[in-house]
Parts: sequence; C-alpha cells; structure tokens
Amino acid sequence: MIIDKGLLVSNSQRVNNDNANEVSENAVDLSVARNIAAGETLYAIINIEVAPTGTGTTQQFQVITATNNDLTTGAVVLIETPAIAKASLTVGKTIVLALPPLVISGGEQRYLGINYKGDNTFETTGTVSAFFGNGPQTNQ
Repeated sequence: MIIDKGLLVSNSQRVNNDNANEVSENAVDLSVARNIAAGETLYAIINIEVAPTGTGTTQQFQVITATNNDLTTGAVVLIETPAIAKASLTVGKTIVLALPPLVISGGEQRYLGINYKGDNTFETTGTVSAFFGNGPQTNQ
C-alpha cells in the first residue's frame, strides 16, 4: 500500500506514556489538502505495532478536528471506537474508521488527526502508526 506522507499522522508513535489522552504527532492541514477524498469515503487506518501494556485496561481511538496543528484547541470528535480491551490490541491489528463526509470540506476546523484515549491509567508501552486513506490494505 502506498501511503501519502501528508496523510500520515502517527509514525511508530508511542501512545499513552504518561496520561489518558494523547494526540497524533502530526495533523492533516485541511486548508492545503482540500477535498482530499472528494467522491470517495476517507478512512482513518490505525495499525498496532507494539501491543499496549501497563495498568490500563482499554484504549479508544478518536478521529478529531481542531483549530490548531497540535490538535489541542477546539478539538471536535468526528468518529470514535468504543473502548477496546487492551488485551485484544495485538501486534498487527488494524482499526479502521470511516470518516463522515463533513471532513472533506474542512469547515471551521482546519486540522485533522487522531486522539488516542486511554482509561486514565499509566500505560508503559504501546506503539501505533496511523494515516488517512481510501481504505485498508486487503492483500487480495
């Protein structure tokens, strides 16, 4: 699968090292990447590279928009997974979320990214890569 570097928001990023919420290390600037999925559904694809360990029991993945590129101001959740048991987040697991069409136009929220939401406990490890694209790799 070819991944556009401008749509790669987490590249082997450790998540939930010291708090319950951690945003992707990069964001997509929707003022530059306008209509990035015109005519197609856009997906967030999150790959587990190192299974999470530590005291937490669940992990949630949220696609967010925000008014700043570090995804901390005016964040709005567009779509999210339910809380997923950490034990099921094994190496190689892929989480796929279809984004709602409103993301395509950007609206008032200029930046698009992912929030990795733990259950308010300390996580010692857990690494993901995440990007936006037109669908997951199917190997077919």
